[in-house]
Amino acid sequence: NRRALLHRLDGWFARREPGESGVLLVFDLDGFRRINQAWSTAGADQVLKGVAGRLRQACRPGDLLARTGMDEFALFMPQLGDATAASDRAEALRIQVSAPFNLGDEAVGLSTSVGVALTREQAGPGEAPAEALLRRALAGLARAKLQGPGAVAFADAAAQAEAAEALRLLAGLRQALNRDDLLALRYQPLFDLQTGALVGAEALAEWHHPERGRISPSRFIPLAERAGLI
Repeated sequence: NRRALLHRLDGWFARREPGESGVLLVFDLDGFRRINQAWSTAGADQVLKGVAGRLRQACRPGDLLARTGMDEFALFMPQLGDATAASDRAEALRIQVSAPFNLGDEAVGLSTSVGVALTREQAGPGEAPAEALLRRALAGLARAKLQGPGAVAFADAAAQAEAAEALRLLAGLRQALNRDDLLALRYQPLFDLQTGALVGAEALAEWHHPERGRISPSRFIPLAERAGLI
């Protein structure tokens, strides 16, 4: 529950190593009251158990899963403090959680909103780090709710901008692959430092974006790896 989540997060903050980071995701089922009204408490409980089971299956060793409200779940993932990776993970889990449930002879569709907070962001004066982290994740959830059902959002504007930029690049990368825009190669020479002789070359894929110009492989290769496009 929420109290146990904060207690364990306090422990993580107390023992974490310098530079160690993590992310907290808060999931909320959009329109859960309609499910409760249409399918009674028993049907709604079945949906909640199903959501909890899906999130539990997605947990990695060391992850922390909690139910923090009636239709609200929190998932803390250590060693995942990058905004782009956190956004990718949140979107994948949102899709997984939102798959329809079978209640009786009917499939019940779900929509899930997700708030995201990174431990790299600092707590305010006099605020406990665990409580601050949960507050930011809930603020991100509120922001996601304003965007409409099934949204993922950060409370922190910089993290939100970083994740949004990655999503734009990923969309452009998919289009570039469809148009064969990645055929250009740049060859980086490799020299023997003792003799000075040219011994080979490293071939780097070039992406010439129609609006942004040349985009470095260091920016789009990690995106391609995470999205399964490599």
